[in-house]
Amino acid sequence: MGIKKFCLKEDGLEALCAVMLTLESKIFLLVGDVGSGKSTLVQAFAKGFSARTSSPSFSFINEYEITKDNQTSKIYHYDLYFKDSPMHFLEIFECLQNEGFHFLEWGEAIESHLTDMGFKFAKIKIVEKEKDSRVYIIEEA
Repeated sequence: MGIKKFCLKEDGLEALCAVMLTLESKIFLLVGDVGSGKSTLVQAFAKGFSARTSSPSFSFINEYEITKDNQTSKIYHYDLYFKDSPMHFLEIFECLQNEGFHFLEWGEAIESHLTDMGFKFAKIKIVEKEKDSRVYIIEEA
């Protein structure tokens, strides 16, 4: 398990996304306060594949098809804020079986369940340092 730490402004997220692509896991738990930049990170990641995203706050899961180097994949973007029913968890665990990149905002809500079920994931904690910069701490589990 490794820990990587970055201090970046929003326009520097490409470097962080490049590191994320090198990680073994394609499941990312995004942890941070409201407005810390969880959706912004997903948008920056998708932008590298020329995809556009939106926050899944009212839809629970957004799915985006991405293509790079003639390879097609998907980004799954979940918002777990206030989503704590067993039906939501069942839907999440079913979706996590799909190939692609999975971003779970408020992912700490199911972290222990993912561990218990043997899922490999990376937790990305986002902390606001200044108005226009953040500290990103990546921990692979």
